[in-house]
Formats: sequence, C-alpha cells, structure tokens
Amino acid sequence: MCRRPWLLRLLPLRPAVGPEIPPPPAAGQPLLQSQGEGDGDGSFWEHKPAWCQPWTILTTGTAVVTGSWLLLHRWWITLPVALVVSGWWLLFLLLVPAAWRAGQQEQLADPQR
Repeated sequence: MCRRPWLLRLLPLRPAVGPEIPPPPAAGQPLLQSQGEGDGDGSFWEHKPAWCQPWTILTTGTAVVTGSWLLLHRWWITLPVALVVSGWWLLFLLLVPAAWRAGQQEQLADPQR
C-alpha cells in the first residue's frame, strides 16, 4: 500500500497516447523520405530539428567567434576558436549532408542492401 495516496492521484493510470509510429520501410525504399515525395530525394535538413538547421549552426558559430573577440580581445585565443568553428561548419554543413545524399542515392540504386 502506498503511504502517499495523494501521489497515486497525480500519476496517470493509463499510458499516454503519442503519435503513431510508422511501419518500417519496405525493401528497396530509403530509410528517410521527405513527407510529400515517395522517391526519397528530400532535403537532409527536412529531417533535422530547429536547433540543427544551417541558420542556427551559422549563427551559433558566428556568435562564439565574435563573443571570443569581444570579451577577450586576444587573437591567439579567437583564432583557434574560429578554426574549431570552421571545422564544425565544414563537418555539419558540407560533409554530413553530402554523405547523407550519397547514402540516399546508393540506397536507391541498390535496393537489395
């Protein structure tokens, strides 16, 4: 028996109803598809949350480099920060979307994989 009956009234007795989970893709279909198209040529960014969109990545990186300079006024600190941010941009704005597109094209070309 629960020593705190008021706690039982706060807890939900039935499971929460969430969004319906779609069935897994059929053989030959790409794993990620854009909402309106069946060919899987949707944009990489359509599948990312708002905090992971290109404009937020660019804004955050610019703010970090600018903030480093405005707060410290030391080029020898701001330069490595700018290099790290540039690498971050290269990875997440160019390389990852290109790899995703290549994977989508490969999956469409070879549906047996």
